[in-house]
Amino acid sequence: MSTFSALPLALLAFGLGAVAAVHAAPYGGPYVGLGLGYVAGKDDGLEIPSDPTYAFSTKTDTDGGLFSISGGYDVLLTARWVLGLSAEAQIRDLNTSTYQRLNGVPTNIDSDLSYQDPIKFTSKFATTVGPRLGYLFNDGATLVYTSTGLSIARVSRSFGCTGACNFAPDQLTSITQADWQTGWALGLGVEHRVGAHATLVVDYHHADFGTKLVDTSPVFPGARERQEYSEDVLRVGVNYRF
Repeated sequence: MSTFSALPLALLAFGLGAVAAVHAAPYGGPYVGLGLGYVAGKDDGLEIPSDPTYAFSTKTDTDGGLFSISGGYDVLLTARWVLGLSAEAQIRDLNTSTYQRLNGVPTNIDSDLSYQDPIKFTSKFATTVGPRLGYLFNDGATLVYTSTGLSIARVSRSFGCTGACNFAPDQLTSITQADWQTGWALGLGVEHRVGAHATLVVDYHHADFGTKLVDTSPVFPGARERQEYSEDVLRVGVNYRF
C-alpha cells in the first residue's frame, strides 16, 4: 500500500506544476488521464444447500488501492453544460480471506473447528464506461459532473472445506472460480483546470454487480453460493485535454 499512498502526491505535483495559459483548452474534445485511488468492496454470500439445516452464509469486506487509465470525449452543449462519454480501466489490489457462518454463527469459533470453511475473495481488474453530464462554473475553470454506465469486474472466489471434508477423503477440499461480473455504476466528480491542457480530477462512484451463482457442488455436494457484490471507489487523477 505504500506505493499507492505515494503516487497521488506525484500526480498532484504534476498537475500543480503545469504552466497556466491565457487561452486554456476548453472542456470539449478528447482527453486521457491517469489516476490513483481506493476501493472498498462487499461480497455477501448465501449457500443454497441440498439440506436446509446447514444454512451457510458469508460476509466479506475487502479494500485496497487502485491505478487507473481513463479517456473520453466531451461536447459543449451550451456555455455551461457539458455532455461526455468516458471509459476507465482499473488495476487494483483486492485480496481478502474470511470464514463461512453456519446459521449466522462464524464457523471458525466452533469449539472443535469441525466447520472451519475458509473463503477467499480476489479482484485485480475492473472497467467502467458510460456517459457523464457536467456543469461549468468558476469562469469555466471547474466542471462538476455526474456519471453513470456499465461496470465490469474480474472476480475470483475460493471456497474451502477443512472440517467435514475430512470424513470423505476422496472429496475435493477446495474450489476456485473466476468470472466477469457485470453491473451498473453511478458517480459524482469534480474536474478543475490547472494549465493549458492539464486538469485535476476527484471522483467517486458506487458500482453494484448484482448476484452471481457459484457452483460449489464439487466441494459441498448439491450446494451453490449466491454471491452479491458491490463496491465504492474514490479516485484522484490528472487529465490531459487535447
